[in-house]
Amino acid sequence: MNKSKQFPFAMPEGMPTLPGLGKESFEWMSTAFSDWLSNANRMQAEVIRFIGDRYSKDVKMMMRFAECRKPEDFLKLQSELAAELAADYQEEGARLLALFGDASKQVWQEIAKPGEQQNARVSRARAASPSHSRTAPKRSKRR
Repeated sequence: MNKSKQFPFAMPEGMPTLPGLGKESFEWMSTAFSDWLSNANRMQAEVIRFIGDRYSKDVKMMMRFAECRKPEDFLKLQSELAAELAADYQEEGARLLALFGDASKQVWQEIAKPGEQQNARVSRARAASPSHSRTAPKRSKRR
């Protein structure tokens, strides 16, 4: 018995196909959507983690400001916290860019697969058929 590939969003059996939309296309688009959703969830989780960390640091900052007794202490603390804030946002930006980079590499690999498969099929077909060589056939000279 030949069991078909399990796919969470498989095209229902008996569904009429539209021209150009085969089962492979439907599966590829479903996989692409799943990958996109997975990457969106990773980015959302990272942003939520950052906001939570930043909120905790902001609460601690307010407590530290409340402990200041002189203007010099306040200005010194303000400059320290501004530097920390800039470093945190810069680090988070780098993390998000890395996530975007990973997602785009993953998408590019998925996009390139059908093209690589087609190139392999064409190469095999050319190798199997000696009549379709890459050189142009020689023409006989007319007299």
